[in-house]
Amino acid sequence: TGERAAAEILKHPRKDGSFFYSEILGAILRDHNGIPYGIVLLVRDITTRLNAEAERMRMAQILQSVIDNEQIILTSFDEENKLVLWNRGAEKISGYSASEVISDPKTYERCYPDPEYREYIQEIQNRVQDGEAINLQIEMIARSGEKKYIAMFSRSIRDSQGKVTGNVNVGLDITARIQAEQVMQSVNSNLEELVSLRTLELQDSVRQMKEEIQARRQAESELVATQENLANRLAEQSRQLAALYEVILTGGQSLEWQELMDSLLEKILAVTSS
Repeated sequence: TGERAAAEILKHPRKDGSFFYSEILGAILRDHNGIPYGIVLLVRDITTRLNAEAERMRMAQILQSVIDNEQIILTSFDEENKLVLWNRGAEKISGYSASEVISDPKTYERCYPDPEYREYIQEIQNRVQDGEAINLQIEMIARSGEKKYIAMFSRSIRDSQGKVTGNVNVGLDITARIQAEQVMQSVNSNLEELVSLRTLELQDSVRQMKEEIQARRQAESELVATQENLANRLAEQSRQLAALYEVILTGGQSLEWQELMDSLLEKILAVTSS
């Protein structure tokens, strides 16, 4: 017969500097009188098992931190599309507690009050249940009435046989970013309108300037023509006056008095009329 001793886990160094773990099970061998006469030891390498347990614990801690994170939305639906998980982040961002949403489907519907948009959300859920992984941006109405913008990733959950047993949705509230983008878009739009208006004003100023330049050139051209015409008229009048002067000087010798007066009058009329 044997008396089993408690198992003990030991840590052993490897040649490369890493470690492995072993579990030692021992039993004391006794004869029929109960006197010990030997011992049996069973040594097993449990490094893989311990690493797997540590990894499961790490993943469980990560999952719990995500569930408890107030900045991340985590929701889950079972295979019948019934809501089974609504984490603290979903509570904070939506304003509805998990007990409210899970126990009363109408509460969940209040997050998507528009029937058409709610139908779109349901269509997304159906696609995820069919095995599709989807990244999308959704709009949720919080209890306060504020519109929340959520960047959401949705995928199905499968069991060991590959059967879909539900889906999980991880979301991040990006409302502040979307609102900032909307403000920036509004500023850019106003700036574009201002630039467009200023451009029109500049174009109008350029047009007026061109018109003024054209008018000035036209006036200068007319002034030059007037000056040339006046010069021509003065030259003609000078010639006519010279002719009159010649009549006065010579007319008395070759013309009668009446003819001289008629000739002078004709010359004077010619000069004044020009």
